[in-house]
Amino acid sequence: SHKKNSARKDHLQSKLDELEGQMREAKSYKKQREKDRKMFAAVANLKQSVSGVYGRLSELCKISESKYNLAITVALGKNMDAVVVEDVATAKECIQWLKNLFLPPMMFLPLRSVKAKPINMNMNLGGTSKLAYDIVQFDPKFERVVRFVCGNTVVCEGHAEGKALAYGSSGQKGQKDRKKVVTVDGTLFDRAGTITGGKSRSMESLVQRWEAEKIETIKQSHESLAKEMRQLPSLKSIMADEMENEKAIEGLQEEGKRLKAEIKHLVSRTKGMREAIASMREKQTKVGATLATSRDGVAQLEQESEKISAQLNKITDVVFKDFSAKVGVSNIREYEAEKVKLEKETRERRHVLNCELSKAKSQLQYERKRDTAKPLKKVERAIKDLERLKERLKKKEKDLVVQSKREREEIDQLEAQASDLQEEWKQADQKAKDMKVAFLEKQREMKKSASGAEAVEEAINESIEEVEGISNIPEGTGVPTSADDGAQ
Repeated sequence: SHKKNSARKDHLQSKLDELEGQMREAKSYKKQREKDRKMFAAVANLKQSVSGVYGRLSELCKISESKYNLAITVALGKNMDAVVVEDVATAKECIQWLKNLFLPPMMFLPLRSVKAKPINMNMNLGGTSKLAYDIVQFDPKFERVVRFVCGNTVVCEGHAEGKALAYGSSGQKGQKDRKKVVTVDGTLFDRAGTITGGKSRSMESLVQRWEAEKIETIKQSHESLAKEMRQLPSLKSIMADEMENEKAIEGLQEEGKRLKAEIKHLVSRTKGMREAIASMREKQTKVGATLATSRDGVAQLEQESEKISAQLNKITDVVFKDFSAKVGVSNIREYEAEKVKLEKETRERRHVLNCELSKAKSQLQYERKRDTAKPLKKVERAIKDLERLKERLKKKEKDLVVQSKREREEIDQLEAQASDLQEEWKQADQKAKDMKVAFLEKQREMKKSASGAEAVEEAINESIEEVEGISNIPEGTGVPTSADDGAQ
């Protein structure tokens, strides 16, 4: 990474040097650029305010090759800043607009009325010479204006060639053979016989106008590279990072050796574990078969157990049916569950009271140590109340035990009574049947005999009362109600 950053830094430095050189060459463009900026703003406002304004000539044209920039600048002269408009009326409107805003004067080139001479296509040109008209690139719409400003001006490379083209090869000064010639270094051979040349900052700034877009691109590239250069770490930090990286690499190498040894150990250990797992799986297969058989047996036993439990519950429900109705439960199991619940609540309450009593005793001891009479009495009263409550709960618990014992005895008695009542019911039922037979027999005898009607009728009435008393005995087990128990 250090070599890569160093190479990148050297490359960026060389690019920056190159761009700085180009920017130094463009310094003379600064003032002219400010002037151009103001003029550009004025022309932009003109375009918005007046219809038919196209822009400055230098903005509407381009040069085919950059080596002709200076020559075309000299050839165009003051026409470079001329503003191309549609017609004379538009030019007049623009001039009035400039006056209203107190802006510097401008030159205007009306497309429709400008007088442009035709290009002499029969001109003898040779060597490096070209027509300025052919060097300039433009929209066909502006051909007439370009032809007006360029005319038959010739551009060439050398002074000797330029002189020969301007004044003729024989050196004669005939007016007809003379041409306006400009060399690539900016020397102007005028048809009047004057030669103009040299260098000035204003001329350089005008030349650089053709490269305005290129210079802007160079500036943006310079700023981008400078920003990237600033973001790159310094050499000192790069060296420090590299040293840290080397130390980290050494540490990682040591760690790699340790990990290799650990991996080797784990591989051997894994091999042993795989063998153990294979052995355990074999045992698991054997045990699985035994376990499946055992589970089937357990399932059968559970089914049989459930059947037996169901039968026992049915028998229990039949035996304790009357007792369950008496105590207000659906079956004896519900009664036992309620009883267990009550005993559990009693134990929990007793535990809470014991805890309260212990706390009260501790409070009493504490108050005694403090030797405060009034709080002590209060605590003693609380302890006595708790003790009385505890005694009441103990008594209630005893009562519940006694009641439970008594209820168990009652259950046993009721079972015995139920058996006796069953026997009595059978006997009474048989007796009722016999008496009904006798009653029917007596009725038949009454029809046959008319004598002794009153005596027979009285006997019949007594028999009927007796039969009705027997018939009032309910069928079934004949378990008496709580009122009957009291009567017994």
